[in-house]
Amino acid sequence: MLKECDGNKPTIIFCIIDEPFICEVYGKFTIQALHEIEEQFIDEPPDDWEYNVITVTCECNWEEPQYGDYGRVELSGYWDLIEISKTIVE
Repeated sequence: MLKECDGNKPTIIFCIIDEPFICEVYGKFTIQALHEIEEQFIDEPPDDWEYNVITVTCECNWEEPQYGDYGRVELSGYWDLIEISKTIVE
């Protein structure tokens, strides 16, 4: 899934043009993981989204699914995207 690279948190930079897309990756991710992260970012954009944002840099952490007493998934696994910076055009 997700591995740390050189002791740093895995980081992704999203470029925002018409629709957000991943433009830089720091760390080791599978192609499937990158696809999931990009879809999640598009489906759940940051709350303080601004139209003049060009890039958003996020640390990425995989949160494991949580299981109930009988082995059923109570909370699916997801990518925790923590915004650490953004570039804004004035």
